[in-house]
Amino acid sequence: MINFFKLLRAVGTLLVVVGCLLVWADSRWASGQAVPPLEPPKWSVGDYWKVECEVYDSGKIVKGPVNPGWRAKQTWLFQVEGMENIQDQPYFVVSIKPQGDNKCPYWFRYWFRETDRHIGRQELHHQSATGGKSRSIGPPVVRKDFPPDAPSPFFADNFPSLPLTTPLFNTDQSLTPFSPRKGISAIYQEVDGTPALNFMSGAEAPLLKKDAPAAPPGNRLVKIIATANKVEQQVWNPGHPWCVYGERAHQGKPSRRYWLVESGRVD
Repeated sequence: MINFFKLLRAVGTLLVVVGCLLVWADSRWASGQAVPPLEPPKWSVGDYWKVECEVYDSGKIVKGPVNPGWRAKQTWLFQVEGMENIQDQPYFVVSIKPQGDNKCPYWFRYWFRETDRHIGRQELHHQSATGGKSRSIGPPVVRKDFPPDAPSPFFADNFPSLPLTTPLFNTDQSLTPFSPRKGISAIYQEVDGTPALNFMSGAEAPLLKKDAPAAPPGNRLVKIIATANKVEQQVWNPGHPWCVYGERAHQGKPSRRYWLVESGRVD
């Protein structure tokens, strides 16, 4: 006959062991040790999306008697224009152009490697090169290439309102340093799973909230850290072509935030 008290102790011990295993597994997930690779968004030629970005002005951006605060949102249109090879590797060619009240005098083109979205090339275009007002601001197109054998997250820093910081996909998601780029001594990337709204409490996420009932699960919180005391956090969802929300802090203070507000396809 089975001793009831021995059985109860055995069940209790089993529950304790299972609980410890769950805590251990959760700690491995939180530390990045067991986090599955971050899958790149699904793009094809003709896809587009719009991102709104606002920058926090502590009093250094707009001159004059202006109170510190968030400046007006600026809209950017991203569009997958085509596919090109760089050193026999396929890249998506994506244009990024100011829209609406965004008065940036430039537009951009970036080459994202298909496998991991490593940026292999960038171009800066002056608006005057497309028939706008003539400006004496240098050559109409400025191009820069990045080595394909040293991939890293892309930490955009030259244009504060351009929401282009991009993680590296399909790679080890533990907190590891990547090869430095000019102006940034080292970049780190960490990926975790997260109930996105916990991170985005109080922040708008138009498309994520709109599509919440039908959106695929698997929101991923990505943290990209530059040793210049800058930290960028983004929430990626496999059902959207770009991060649904992102924000940057410099020395612990917020400096910009941005939202995916529209996506679609041009045939």
